[in-house]
Amino acid sequence: GRPRWRAGAELPPVGERLQSPYDPEMHYSTKRQMEWSGYKVHVTETCDDDAAHLITHVKTCPAMEQDMTSTAEIHACLAAKGLLPSEHYVDSAYIDAALLVSSRQDHGISLEGPVRGVSSWQARTGQGYDLPNFVIDWEREQVTCPQGKVSATWRVARREDGSPRINAVFSRTDCGACAVRELCTPAKEARRAVYFHTRQEYEALNAARSRMHDPTWKERYHTRAGVEGTLSQGVRVFGMRRSRYIGLLKTGLQEVCSAAAMNVLRVVHWLDGWPRTKTRVTRFAALAP
Repeated sequence: GRPRWRAGAELPPVGERLQSPYDPEMHYSTKRQMEWSGYKVHVTETCDDDAAHLITHVKTCPAMEQDMTSTAEIHACLAAKGLLPSEHYVDSAYIDAALLVSSRQDHGISLEGPVRGVSSWQARTGQGYDLPNFVIDWEREQVTCPQGKVSATWRVARREDGSPRINAVFSRTDCGACAVRELCTPAKEARRAVYFHTRQEYEALNAARSRMHDPTWKERYHTRAGVEGTLSQGVRVFGMRRSRYIGLLKTGLQEVCSAAAMNVLRVVHWLDGWPRTKTRVTRFAALAP
């Protein structure tokens, strides 16, 4: 037949798709309203109030890789350089329950950032019994529902990525006779099942969700906004948005050189006593109470 453009569903996965004949290693990606073909760079910097803010690590990876897959490698590289922080402020894309636990166990790092909320229909609608309404007895491997019924089974399942999850299921007898069953499940014949992380991850995730509502933590987390200024400086002054070279390794070298140049500039300004520039507030925004 006649040549035609392929529909989106007919295209191969992004990781297997040849995006450019000039650079086979570059890939397409999208984030919010931004689309690009190329690579992705992760920047880590210090944020002490009494010292210059210096970039301690730069990681360049294929554009389609999720941010979360880079967190553990960044920590390992910082450990190898003796530059591990006691607290690491990240955005929600770099954090999950497993990373909360492994960062603490492997490197003694407190991974600080907003975690995703519960995605069940009860949480979305604000109605019904969600997982926090159930009581988990880790020693007996039982879950008690808000009506006092105990789960009939408890088993460890594996997700596609191999990570463990616990699946506790209640009996049909208890769920079928329950007067408020619709608060658990809208299906007439179904029984309630709850699916959650293993104990360490579950407790770390709940602790992270709790501190998100703490005003003191929110004030501390504002520190992470500084890296947005670093990315802006890298893009506007040092050309980090455009790769001058072909291939992942050469592009990564370019980003490292840009970070080194930024560090030199920051050290010079720090030694000269230049104050840090604060976030610019537009005249219109300044009118707000």
